[in-house]
Amino acid sequence: PLDDPPHPPRREPQGNKRRQPPHGEARRRQAQARNRRGL
Repeated sequence: PLDDPPHPPRREPQGNKRRQPPHGEARRRQAQARNRRGL
């Protein structure tokens, strides 16, 4: 509905950030998987 007020931005719980791996971790895991496949 157009007359609905905009929703305030949702604040993520801090536990969510803790669960996420550090930046670049997923990319490193993909590279490792690629190396294993290549061998």
